[in-house]
Amino acid sequence: MQAVVTSILKERLMSIGDPPRPERKQTRVQCVVEIVLDSSAGRRASRISDLSMGGCYVESISTYRIGEELAFELKSDGRTLRFTGEVAYVLEGFGFGLKFTNLGPEHLEFLKAEVRPD
Repeated sequence: MQAVVTSILKERLMSIGDPPRPERKQTRVQCVVEIVLDSSAGRRASRISDLSMGGCYVESISTYRIGEELAFELKSDGRTLRFTGEVAYVLEGFGFGLKFTNLGPEHLEFLKAEVRPD
């Protein structure tokens, strides 16, 4: 069991900052952002550990279903924007990938300012 967990964590850590995998269209950047997720089950504190123009990885021990719709707010430079997304994949007990939905021009501008490739 520990070998499986180690393998999953190693794969996840190796993917952060690497060029996007073929199925990913955007490069991810590492970050640590505390958020409160809104879902049909209520509100839960969580943390974003990487961010891209198309989505983010959310660290969470709570279980969410693939396809589940969630919302949260991101704050930067005095601005606060509400983002919505759909759970794209789940790493049980660790977190999940969230694909952003309903991105408007203000969301894209916000993300461009935050997601700066090195």
